[in-house]
Amino acid sequence: PPPRRRAVFGGGAPAPGAPAAAPAAAAHPALLQPFPRSRAGGAWGGVWPRPELSRRERSIATLASLVTLGAEHELAAHVRGALTNGLSPEEIVELLQHLAIYAGMPRANRAVAIARDTLIAIENQSHHNGEDDS
Repeated sequence: PPPRRRAVFGGGAPAPGAPAAAPAAAAHPALLQPFPRSRAGGAWGGVWPRPELSRRERSIATLASLVTLGAEHELAAHVRGALTNGLSPEEIVELLQHLAIYAGMPRANRAVAIARDTLIAIENQSHHNGEDDS
């Protein structure tokens, strides 16, 4: 992944377009190639490095947009990115509670489930790797 993408998502950066790939697309991977490259260049080369918003602020805006759009396939990666960019798990939960009012309960409930599973996976991985909170 490009350096900015790694900086936002951390070491587990997904390949551009990988989370959004539809099951039927696996039979025709060539159809997906141009779009992920151009999308990654626009986001990571043009939007994320701009100085007007911090990466933390951009993560908040991105999570809000993904939840509102119901873009579940992108959410786990951006929850991880939000942690990398300085949001705490508590802030992510608060954001999702706030979004329930504006994006709707069904989308917020699904986002909470995805965020919970992602946070648990990260915690389990850190314990498995011998990292300690102390």
